[in-house]
Amino acid sequence: MIISGNDIAPGESLRAGLIVIGAGPAGIVSALEAASRGVDVVLIETGNRKQSPEYQQLSVAHREHPDVHAPVELAISRQLGGTSSIWGGRCVPYDPVDFVERDITPGSAWPVTYEDVQPYFERACEWMLCGRSIFDVHEMDHLPQHMIAGLEDGAVTTSSLERWSLPTNFGKVYFDDLCDAVGLTVITDATCVRINLDDDQARATGIQCKTLAGQSFTVAAHDVIVAAGGLESTRLLMCSPGREGKGVGDHPG
Repeated sequence: MIISGNDIAPGESLRAGLIVIGAGPAGIVSALEAASRGVDVVLIETGNRKQSPEYQQLSVAHREHPDVHAPVELAISRQLGGTSSIWGGRCVPYDPVDFVERDITPGSAWPVTYEDVQPYFERACEWMLCGRSIFDVHEMDHLPQHMIAGLEDGAVTTSSLERWSLPTNFGKVYFDDLCDAVGLTVITDATCVRINLDDDQARATGIQCKTLAGQSFTVAAHDVIVAAGGLESTRLLMCSPGREGKGVGDHPG
């Protein structure tokens, strides 16, 4: 079921087993996978089926080095399907080194390992519609073992592969699934502006949402997944009060 946040009464309090913030690829997959397992899910999305200048303006940010990154409101898309509506479809897996704490990124160790996530690569490829979860020519007998004759893998690797989505706009491809999934409510036209914590400030208990018209409502849940993309997820966490007056995403929030 898909409803608009504009149709929710101001001040209303909703409840679900799981809240998913952001209806991009990660959010849509998380919501549909959870709903298929009998979880009562609310999926929150700022936009609707098409990109809107008014919603895009919510992503405007000061860039200290404008030449390094495109304007945020151009680099992302607030709509069902998220940035998959404008992406090129390039699909590559994580590498083991991504999970190793290194001197250049101190204190950034993941709470999971490469071995924890690797079994899910195949399922991810199914959602992405990008073929099999094979990213090395050595695993494909019909390809040459050296993509460039005489060049062995070393400091430079030529045996790794990239896969490409069809491309897949998740908002279009999985729209009917979002409408029909039992136990899933998609709320569009509403932006999560704060994550609420319990009295011990140790666990998320729900979220606060607003519409462009200024109406507010809350959703409480046992679990919360933040899937608003790297920039917007970070901004939301830093805007949500945590321990010692710090944001949930601040040190030591």
